[in-house]
Amino acid sequence: MAAELIKTLLLSWMLTVLIESLSAFLAGLRGRRNYGLLFLVNTFTNPLAVLLVYVLYRYTPLLMFPAQIIVEAAVFLTEGLIFRQCVDSEKCGDSYRNPWILSLIVNLVSFATGLLLSLLI
Repeated sequence: MAAELIKTLLLSWMLTVLIESLSAFLAGLRGRRNYGLLFLVNTFTNPLAVLLVYVLYRYTPLLMFPAQIIVEAAVFLTEGLIFRQCVDSEKCGDSYRNPWILSLIVNLVSFATGLLLSLLI
């Protein structure tokens, strides 16, 4: 069971980094430091989100989809705050017009892609 969880965490993290990086690029994010920040943010939030959804689904009366929505909202807020501190103020590279929109775009695209992949698999 632990090996399956590690495999799930690794696959989810890799797909999230890829999908959110592509989404951020298409949304206009530029700068090597900004992509380094995006990588670090996803490395922090994605494994925690996957584990939290698993715990909420397994040990509470929440169904999978509501658990995912709750966790994704927390991820959006967390990433938005981090992007606001670094990206918008140019501390980590080029500025971006609205870090909250960036967080919303990358998380919506990533979440929608994850839902689509789960339906196809």
